[in-house]
Amino acid sequence: DCAVVTDCEVGQPDNLGDGECDGNAYNTRPCEFDRGDCLVQNARYPLCNPRYPEWVGDGKCHSKDYNIEECGYDGGDCFAFNEAYPGCDVTFPSSVGDGKCNSKDYNTEACGFDGGDCQALNGILEKYPDCEISKPKWLGDGECD
Repeated sequence: DCAVVTDCEVGQPDNLGDGECDGNAYNTRPCEFDRGDCLVQNARYPLCNPRYPEWVGDGKCHSKDYNIEECGYDGGDCFAFNEAYPGCDVTFPSSVGDGKCNSKDYNTEACGFDGGDCQALNGILEKYPDCEISKPKWLGDGECD
């Protein structure tokens, strides 16, 4: 017998019970925790309900909604990041130290100057303090911008 889900309002009802834990509105009591798809996830992290639960513990450190105690610091994916950059609060932690200099929040002492990615940019800014670079990834790309 198929159970009838009542008071469950989601954008794509066909996603209910499809074998993949969908977050937010799907992972609620009225939706029977995505018709059972989220039971394992909820047992591991009962207070964690991000938009994409399958990202928790996928090997990549994700942003604030995942890198919290309730989600086991992204299922352990953010342990190394948090240890290396304890005060670094950025939207995409996996961008720190990825070989591309990201500006603003990433190019800070707390973030290790983007995990070392901004070393060339910071050297130029030291030499030319009035230079404003809006697209640091263009620096040294072989193009005259």
